[in-house]
Amino acid sequence: MELIDLLLYISFGIAIIGVSVIIWGVLVVFLRLLRLEFTCFQGGKIAHGREALRPQLGSYLLLGLEFLIAADIVHTIFNPTLEEVAVLGGVLW
Repeated sequence: MELIDLLLYISFGIAIIGVSVIIWGVLVVFLRLLRLEFTCFQGGKIAHGREALRPQLGSYLLLGLEFLIAADIVHTIFNPTLEEVAVLGGVLW
C-alpha cells in the first residue's frame, strides 16, 4: 500500500467522522425538541428552551463541517485537480 492510498483512506475516515458528528447532533437536538414539544402539550412554556437548541445544533454542524474540510484538505494535497483546488480555495478564503 502506498502512502497516497493510505492518505486517501485517512481522508475518507475523517469525512465519515464529520458526517457522523452532524448526524449525531441532529438526532440529539431533535430528541430534545421532541421533549420540549411534549412539555408544551402539557402546558409548559418552552420558548427559552427552543431558543437554546439553535446554538447547540449549530455547534454540531460547525464541528462536523470542520472535519469535512479537513478531509478535503488531506484529499486535495495528494490528488489535486483544478476544480478541487478552486473549491478548497473558495472555502478557506
